[in-house]
Amino acid sequence: MLTFVPPHELGRVWPEIAAAVTRTAAKLNCAADVDDIRQSLEKRDAGLFMLDCGGFLVARHLHEGPRAIFHVWMLYSRTLKRRLPDVVAAVDRVARDMGCAVVRFQSPRKAWQRFPLFEETSVVYERKVPNV
Repeated sequence: MLTFVPPHELGRVWPEIAAAVTRTAAKLNCAADVDDIRQSLEKRDAGLFMLDCGGFLVARHLHEGPRAIFHVWMLYSRTLKRRLPDVVAAVDRVARDMGCAVVRFQSPRKAWQRFPLFEETSVVYERKVPNV
């Protein structure tokens, strides 16, 4: 279900990834820096996984104190709604294999509240700094 793409193979799939990141950022009116994602993947600060149902997942392995977290930075698929339980199960397997106790993601979309697979654990507030 999830196939890891090593950094040396990134060029093979990058046009598809960059186009999807750009489309998603425009649709959600949010900042998604294509270059930042690519640099993180190349430096191995993040990992890219292709979904067998079409699409991809970009994730980071984070630590909060002693707790390891599989942080989903971006998840993109045109068929995600139909395949969400399968995708979540595959993500859980990868997270467990990496020793993570938690799968976390942030989204500007409230639609995730309809899925009982995740619970809201915090709300992030931010504001732009004036004159910057």
